[in-house]
Amino acid sequence: MANLFRSLVTIGGLACMVAQPLHPQDSFEAGEITLALPHLIFPAETSTVIVPVELRNVLDQVGGLQLDLAYGAGGLALAAARPTGRTLGWIVQIIPLPDEGSIRLLLFDPAGSNILPGAGSVMELVFELTAGTGLSAYAPLEVKAVIVSSQEGIELPAAGIDGSLTIGEVVIVGVGSVETDHGDTISLAVSLDNRVPVAGLAFNVTWVPDFLEILDVRATARTALIPVSWGPADGGVWVRLDGDEGQTIG
Repeated sequence: MANLFRSLVTIGGLACMVAQPLHPQDSFEAGEITLALPHLIFPAETSTVIVPVELRNVLDQVGGLQLDLAYGAGGLALAAARPTGRTLGWIVQIIPLPDEGSIRLLLFDPAGSNILPGAGSVMELVFELTAGTGLSAYAPLEVKAVIVSSQEGIELPAAGIDGSLTIGEVVIVGVGSVETDHGDTISLAVSLDNRVPVAGLAFNVTWVPDFLEILDVRATARTALIPVSWGPADGGVWVRLDGDEGQTIG
């Protein structure tokens, strides 16, 4: 029997972002409580962004909640978190977590009121672009844990929905996965999603487990006029496309 393996390939590096899948907003079970972050895009040079956190509680009243959120180290800093009209008079407490760009948010009302059944934002997160980031940034908004409780302290079934923040023009580079036999020669296509012309691009490609040997990196019809250079990197290969004579990828 052929010895099959799957090699997962990931990309990281300069001007390179991996696209995040959009989560369907209506995929929850009837009565399930969801806490959702949006996918937002802001123009370049935006320095402050406001991200609403939406609570959808169709059947149950909510007496308080805890949200563990990771937004990475992509040049954004959480400046504030505040309640909304749905949670007027409530308190939002921010607790930093050990990992960089990770926080715990506690939302509660000392007076003991409930969030009535419905849908809408219950708090707003104010992010600022940190110094030295430049004119653009990208940050995944990953829900790591959600706890929702009634006023009596009973934990209610709940799910989190991830979001993302994009500021300015962010280039998306993607590469897939492949299933093959040992000893086969395979080709992996790297895609580029750009809304503005790109004159240069650099990124790393890595694979786990380390069963692959890189043989060549070649241009396609879309990049035929741009020189391609590459070399070994830790766990993979680095790739550089440099239009040093004015060539661009449209």
